[in-house]
Amino acid sequence: MPLEPLQTWQQTLKQLQMVEHQDWAKDFSQWVFERSTGKLHLMPVMGPVSFTFQKGIFEAKLREFKPVNSAIAAAMKWAEAWEAAVTASTMVVAPGAFLGAPIPVTMWAVATAVIDAGSIQAGKKIIVQKLTEAKLVAKAEESEICEAFRSAFLALTVTVTGVYMMYPPGPLIGPCLPTA
Repeated sequence: MPLEPLQTWQQTLKQLQMVEHQDWAKDFSQWVFERSTGKLHLMPVMGPVSFTFQKGIFEAKLREFKPVNSAIAAAMKWAEAWEAAVTASTMVVAPGAFLGAPIPVTMWAVATAVIDAGSIQAGKKIIVQKLTEAKLVAKAEESEICEAFRSAFLALTVTVTGVYMMYPPGPLIGPCLPTA
């Protein structure tokens, strides 16, 4: 299943009690984890692919937040927490996943997936821009935070490098594959 639609992000966010709730960092980290882990996929990779967001790192960074007097400083804190977590997150392309159409067969036997550093920076920039420009809202589901984080995940690209499963074996590389 690809990343959930923005409406799902908005509907699930309104269930959190972020400000009044004592453990908002844990709850918000869990919310981002549930929106991304197992739901972020690579296009045009077909087959077993899984993404795991490092919610522990994200939560730890959120707990470091101190009050700031500017929207851009606050937005940078959110973006830096996301960046640290995504940098440590994993994307696994399991044996049997293939690139594009299964014919001609382009199937990986062994693969490593690396989230491209430039795309992490692009996602961070999206979070900063959207949160800096965000207006105050009365309802959580109207918050720009959903679109900021969802868009940041969709800005990620991944380079998959591995061994071609069919004979003769050889390298199989999927450079800068977009997420979905």
